[in-house]
Amino acid sequence: MTKANNIVTFVNEKANASANTIECDFTTFGWTDKTAPGIATLSDGTTITFGKGENERNAPTFYAATKGVRVYANNTITIKANKAIAKVVATCDTYNNTIYVGNDEMYASIANNEWTIVNKFTGSGGGVQFRVQKIVITYAK
Repeated sequence: MTKANNIVTFVNEKANASANTIECDFTTFGWTDKTAPGIATLSDGTTITFGKGENERNAPTFYAATKGVRVYANNTITIKANKAIAKVVATCDTYNNTIYVGNDEMYASIANNEWTIVNKFTGSGGGVQFRVQKIVITYAK
């Protein structure tokens, strides 16, 4: 995982990227403000699902004002595709000079064509939210 300003990139080092990409803008799904997001099904059948993970208090929540989903400490994002994924790039929210790109412990685990991104946090307090507005998926060759 790498972070550059409000962009977080996850790369599958065992895959070669193709030119085949798909973009997911979370404002296009008609989700209600301040509620749990539903499953985002993309035009090619790829799905993006948000989960509470190991967070005992907060589940991921869609916010219309910030145009994305707040993924709190230890929440998850699961991406399932019909083909191998080489890279996932997330564009995140910036508010009041804070860039919400998740915790430094955040990681992605890959099993076949399924990625699980965990906004891992083991410290005290709430950590840094991963406020995802858009995701671009690059498929493998």
